[in-house]
Amino acid sequence: MKRKDDQDGKNKMKIIAICQIKGGTSKSTAVLNLAAAFAEHGQKVLVVDADEQRTITTTILPVLEAGKNLDSLILDPKVKLTSIAKGTDWNRVDIISGSHDLSFIASELVEYKEKHFCLQKKLKSTEYDFCIIDTSSSLNIVTINAMCAAHGIFIPLTSNYLSFGGLAKTLDAYEYVCKNLNHELQLFGAGFLIHDKMSRFSKEIEQNVNEQYPGMLFETKIGKNIKIEEAQVQKQSILTYAPGDIGAVQYRALAEELKVRMGS
Repeated sequence: MKRKDDQDGKNKMKIIAICQIKGGTSKSTAVLNLAAAFAEHGQKVLVVDADEQRTITTTILPVLEAGKNLDSLILDPKVKLTSIAKGTDWNRVDIISGSHDLSFIASELVEYKEKHFCLQKKLKSTEYDFCIIDTSSSLNIVTINAMCAAHGIFIPLTSNYLSFGGLAKTLDAYEYVCKNLNHELQLFGAGFLIHDKMSRFSKEIEQNVNEQYPGMLFETKIGKNIKIEEAQVQKQSILTYAPGDIGAVQYRALAEELKVRMGS
């Protein structure tokens, strides 16, 4: 499906899906901190919480509000992006909050003629510079909607072999979507978000990725860092919680590297 909305100038927003068919890879943490890093440079960012864990929503919103959220955006043809995006206490970052029940969305979408493109049709904006979508760790129809809406995907990794196995599954999903649905979907690459540079496993996994998927890995690696976890507990990004910490430095570098790979 062609992205006509990009071609005719109706959508300046660059859409990134953070995808990994394996839990525990700091996927949601990456969404939060990349959003903060983009916003720190003056860009306006929309975050979409498409993960059933709703980590983004509970972290970034001071109070969980009832009302319209992701399922409304996807399923209700009358709901527009502008009416559902919520402002947050994070400077220049808005959110489409997560659904209480992604399985409900999945069951409803079965009957839709263009069920894989419902989110793509709604994510059109000239107000935002970037949209970052947090996806589920399972390959469901909402995750596929995210891939069909995105210009490209970023795959998070950690220093363990389960994460490496998830990389292969995620790449299979990417290939399927590229071949059958969103022919313009790019692979921005993969990056380590919990990296123990002293671990033998880390070195082996990094070597395996480089051998099997040359050019895939981002140069920037996020080290194991308790302050990143502390920041999230405090409903902050590492960039505001500890601006001079190595974790903040690394996430700024990761955001800049991602921009380069996106061509922004």
